[in-house]
Amino acid sequence: MKKATTTLFAQLVGMMPRSILEGIAAQFYKPGNASKFTVWDQLVALVFCHIGGCDSLREIEDGLYSALRSLNHAGGAQALKRTSLAYANARRDYRIFEQFYFKLLEHYADLFNLRFSSQSMRLTRRPSRSA
Repeated sequence: MKKATTTLFAQLVGMMPRSILEGIAAQFYKPGNASKFTVWDQLVALVFCHIGGCDSLREIEDGLYSALRSLNHAGGAQALKRTSLAYANARRDYRIFEQFYFKLLEHYADLFNLRFSSQSMRLTRRPSRSA
């Protein structure tokens, strides 16, 4: 039996708490704004773009379609067409992703031994504990 592998991309996306993103998006959601796909699909496309160093919507679209199997492991995200991604990027509020970034910092602060203050938006390294 062949062992299934999960790509690094899918593992990275799998570490992002989808429920936090959806909670933030609910604060900004306006019915009719890019409703064919979720804010999760858009985030996965943007992360893919960043990691892959994509310079155009065509590169993102082609890359996502070539990675369809990985998208199933990435929380069931779907590949997006260029026009859909462009529409969502133009109409969805950027603050959804900005707030999600800061929530991720809070969520993983202990793992990376960091102290994050959402009031001051400062990130500092905790002093190491001597045993």
